[in-house]
Amino acid sequence: MALIDRACAAIVKISVASFALLLGFYTHAQVTRTSPTVDESDLTEHKNHIQHVVYTTISNSSVIQQYYVDLLERALLNTVDDFGPFTLNSFAVPMNQERQIKTLLSEDADVMWTMTTPAREAAVLAVKEPLLDGLLGKRVFFVGREQVNALKGLDTAALKRKTAVQGRAWPDTAILQHNGFKVSTIEWYDWQFGVAKLLTSQTVDYFPRGVVEAHAELALPHNAELVIDPYHLLEYKTFIYFFVAPSNTALHERLSDGLRRMKASGEFSRMLASYPGYLTAQQLLKENRTRHQLENPFFATATEQPSQP
Repeated sequence: MALIDRACAAIVKISVASFALLLGFYTHAQVTRTSPTVDESDLTEHKNHIQHVVYTTISNSSVIQQYYVDLLERALLNTVDDFGPFTLNSFAVPMNQERQIKTLLSEDADVMWTMTTPAREAAVLAVKEPLLDGLLGKRVFFVGREQVNALKGLDTAALKRKTAVQGRAWPDTAILQHNGFKVSTIEWYDWQFGVAKLLTSQTVDYFPRGVVEAHAELALPHNAELVIDPYHLLEYKTFIYFFVAPSNTALHERLSDGLRRMKASGEFSRMLASYPGYLTAQQLLKENRTRHQLENPFFATATEQPSQP
């Protein structure tokens, strides 16, 4: 941890708000999405009949996060006849997942999406319909371009002796540590910029990323000196769900119903298959890598089985 602390000290620290303003990639002006059953000019007249939905996210404009926004909108649109019209807005400031949960609990926002854990399901209400069909638990590694062969030939025991880096409060961090991996952590507002420096300086050895995230993140300018390790893949069971505040049972029912309808009609499968991250994930999964099977003791067993897409 001392090495990480010294390395992170060399990275310019910025506040969450400043971080959002600094990168055009991560923030944009709020846009109200309105269900087609209500004319936007009539919003004031119909305000008592409209469900206003505000979502939180770590980024208001990334390609990776846009899939969830589109899925959320479609789930709401699929339930207009039964639940009425809606507006959909992003919370003004991106934030880490811990802060998103607090924002739901304070009722300043209505819905978020994140990897499930028992602690998260105890804090906020999970819509138990998987959004990525478990792909978030299949993870390749970012490594420095000059270190592309550094992990070649390592078995699981040898890989555990190398140092991974993950976000401080990520469930993935606890999963890796439970399985005996050596993990250093970094804060949310540092990892977007800081991980590349940590990898290229060999302060850490690899950065596990979900196969659906990898190519989009690798394309960012600050990751220009990173590549995807061609030798390894971590696999563990996990789902990403929509979550709402415990008191917002109406939205929970609506999203559950909307997603089930989408899965029954095939719309969900079509949306997932058209998501660029899904297409690149399938390619990564076809490549010949050593697969390391990990236990996820924090995977919350669903009390009701999610529907099958």
